[in-house]
Parts: sequence; structure tokens; C-alpha cells
Amino acid sequence: MSRSAYGPAALPLPPVARPDRAARAPRAGLFVRLRTGDRYLQFVTVCAAILSLGSFAYFYAQGVTVAYRDAGSRLMIARRTAELGFGQLGGVWLPLHEVTMLPLVWNDFFYRTGLAGTVVSMFSYVLTGILLYKTVLLLTGERGAGALGASAFLLNPNILYMQTTPMSELLLFLLMAATAYAFIAWAQDPSQVRYLCAGAFAISLASLTRYESWGLLPVMAVLVGYVCVRNRFDKDKIEAYLITFGLLSGYGIVLWLLWNLTIFGNAFYFQNSEYATPANWVSSQDRAVGDGLISLKTYGYATLNTIGLPLLCLAALGLVAFLAATRLSAKGMGALTLLFPFPFFVVMLYLGQRPLYVTEIMGDLYNVRFGLTMILPVAIFCGYLSKGRGWRKAIVGVGIGVGLVWTLGTYGIVTLREPIDDRAIDPIEEETARWLAANYDDEPMLMENFGNEPVAFESALPLRHVIYEGSLRQWEQTLLDPASHVAWIYMRDNGAGGGRDKVWSALHDDMQSSRDFVLVYKNNHIEIYKKQLAATR
Repeated sequence: MSRSAYGPAALPLPPVARPDRAARAPRAGLFVRLRTGDRYLQFVTVCAAILSLGSFAYFYAQGVTVAYRDAGSRLMIARRTAELGFGQLGGVWLPLHEVTMLPLVWNDFFYRTGLAGTVVSMFSYVLTGILLYKTVLLLTGERGAGALGASAFLLNPNILYMQTTPMSELLLFLLMAATAYAFIAWAQDPSQVRYLCAGAFAISLASLTRYESWGLLPVMAVLVGYVCVRNRFDKDKIEAYLITFGLLSGYGIVLWLLWNLTIFGNAFYFQNSEYATPANWVSSQDRAVGDGLISLKTYGYATLNTIGLPLLCLAALGLVAFLAATRLSAKGMGALTLLFPFPFFVVMLYLGQRPLYVTEIMGDLYNVRFGLTMILPVAIFCGYLSKGRGWRKAIVGVGIGVGLVWTLGTYGIVTLREPIDDRAIDPIEEETARWLAANYDDEPMLMENFGNEPVAFESALPLRHVIYEGSLRQWEQTLLDPASHVAWIYMRDNGAGGGRDKVWSALHDDMQSSRDFVLVYKNNHIEIYKKQLAATR
């Protein structure tokens, strides 16, 4: 059809009313496409990829990409799942992150180096940067503001380290960013129901990644209703939107409850089982428990340590500008949903559900990475602050650079300091892992996994040969009659206050007089027994 068919007679729109390319760009769709016309998007994507690969090369050379104890545990769950089936996913940690490792974790190199999970984190890092760019673009209509918002996330030194690890934070950030982007796109045009569905589906996936995302579902449900009311939809339409959102967003939580009920006979096994109770991690000396002010300060310091004061100040100004400009209009409310982690974690600390230590309160670091969850709204509101004249963008750009230098100079990379300090205080585990790596002969071993994960991972034990508490009936049978099932027995007693593992409690006294097993390794806390040759014959 010729161009004249769409002339002024058919579509009488004056040239001034036609949106420019920046205004049309936000309508490109949820799934990002690197269009030739959007050079800012191309620039953000290329820079994100370069930063991701460069930081991985640096931290991998330092040997710290698997420094977190939880990193090894997550890799072992994924490896067991790849070798023994999906029942090995367990019922405490949410499973999606481990499932994403399955395509690579079967390979010994990707498993031992952590790359099976690091690849997931790196892709999540790049895609989160892209989504933040597009989110700020939706809110401001300015590509430069979008690029600045994305850079506040991409250049954060703690994010750069975490994206090189096989931890689950970056996957969560990706799904949270997707949720916010989809909700904002839907709020700007509620007729585009696919955005609402996509956002709800992202919440469902996030709820299978980390538990803090569960707080996002009720927040988004309230905002879905808010958008409907502000748009004066009729009752039937509001119900339709809420039902659609509720079914899609709640699917992940319902699936996890059904999984726990089916596998363990307890829908809330992830909360009240012996391996999930908060008492396993939250110390009685934790000052935040039951103290609202200390809880608030603790999470505030965690946010400050991981993001830095300059960026937090810029984001606070951006939030004020955003509220003043939008006046709580439905179209921009999606950006505010990403603020939910702050009150969520404060409440969890107060209730003793999640442990988090910062040096300012406890003199130590533990789970300080939880503060990084606030980087998403910080990035968005930093980008929003740069909306308008070029001098604003210059100030925000300088502020982001100053924030990077200030954070590194004041706190360093606290998400790296924590696992390094944690590993440095337990050389016994490393010594035991080295001995096992040199002497273990691939015969079946009895070893409780809980509390012994670092040794199992560092020693490269073939997990299919290890009978542990997740080995269904084999575990109980082996504790009753180890000689009939295993050639090795590993047990740990951490001494006063440290607790004994179940193998020590069940078998240690018997081992002292056993004719089947002989003590082959011992240190201050760990004993390893091996079946004698005569007993084998």
C-alpha cells in the first residue's frame, strides 16, 4: 500500500503530536531486542557483557568465585539432581536456581569451578542491566537517563563480584527487574494484558528462587488493584485482572508447598523442619531479634555497605522527584514495588527469621549481601533524577563514579570480605578436604551433608557414592548397620556449643569397639573411619 493512503485526510495528526523515537521506544515490548536504532541499548548491552567477563576473569584468577559456603552447597544440590534425580532438590532452599545449573553442572570442570552457576549469574547480570535501562526509559522517555540508571547497577563493585559466583542473588534481581518493567508497561497501557501476565509469571519464577521475593506478591497485588481503581475500571474488569494476576503469580508458591507436602509430608517443611528452623542460623546473641531499632539500623548499614552513601543520596533525591512528578499516578507505581525489600528484611530481622550481621552492630559480617537487593530501586531512581537537562545527567554520572570510588575506599567489596573471613577461621575443614581428596577411593561413604558441605565440595567427593540424610531409606538403614552398606564413615563433633552431626551421635561410641572399621583420620573435630580389608572379605 502506498504511503499516500495514510495522508492527512485519513489520519489528521499534526507533526508536533507525533511521538519522537525516544517516546516510541518504550513500546518495543517486554522481551528486549537490540534494534539498530537504539544505540544506547546496544552500548549498555556491550558494556554489561564486557564488565561481566572482565570481572569474572579478575575474581576467577583470585580463586574466590566459589568462596561462599552456600555456593558449594548449591552446586552440590544441582550435581546430585543431575546424577540422581529431581528428588535431590530437597525442601529447604527454593529450587529454580539449582535447576538452571543442570545443563552444565554434570561436567566436572563446570561443577568444580562453579561455572555451572556463574554462567547463570553472568547472564542475569547483563539482562538485569538491560531491563533497568528499559524501565528508566519507560518512566522518563530518555535513553540517556536509562543508560545512567543501568550503570548504577552495572558498576556496583559488590554486584560485579556476586555475578561471578554461583549464588542465587543475580537470578532474583533479574526476575524482580522483569516484574517491575512489566508492571510499569501494563500500568501505562492496561489493555496490554500480556504485560500483566508476564509480570505475574516473573513473580512466580522469583518465588521459586529466593524467599524474600514472596514479599513482592502481596505488594504487587495491592498495586494491581490500585491501577484498576485509578483507571476507574468496573467491578468485573477489576476481578478479572486480580484473578489473572493471582493465579499466575501465586503458582510458584503453591507448587513449592505441594512439593514439600508430596516429598516430605509437610507443606511447610521449608520453614519448620529440623534443617530449616531459623534457630540453625539465628544466634541467641543476635541483637536485632525483638529490637525494631537495631533491625532497622542493621539493614540500613547493610544497604549502605553494599551500595554506598553517594548513590543512596542520589536515589533519595530521585525518589522525591519521582513522587513529586507522578503524584502516585498509576502509571509509575510499579517502580515503587522494588522498595519492598527494606521493610521486608527489617521485619524478618526483628522476628529472628533471617540472620544478618554488619560490623557496625555485631562487629562481624554475615549475609551482608541482603543489602544489595536495594540496588534495583536505587538504579531506577538515580536514572530518574537525571531526567531533563544535560547538567542533571552530568551530575548523576559524576555521582555514580564518585559512589563507586567512595564505596571501594570506605568498605571495599564487603560481599567478598564476608566469605573470605568466614573461610579463614576454619582451616580444619580445608585440611580434612585435602586428606580426603588424596585418600578417598570412591567406595560408598556415610556422611551427613548438613554442616559438612565445605568438606564434601572441596574434596571433590563423587556425590553419587555418598549416603546422606537426603538418601531416603538408605540413610536410616546405614546408620543402623553401616558395615553392610558403606566402606567409609565421616563424622564431626564441633565441641561445646558447636553440636555433633547425626553420624557422630549414632555411631561414635560403637566405632571405639568396632571390628569392621578402623580410624584412618582424626583432627580436633572430625574423625574418618574405613572398613578393614578383613571385614570386606
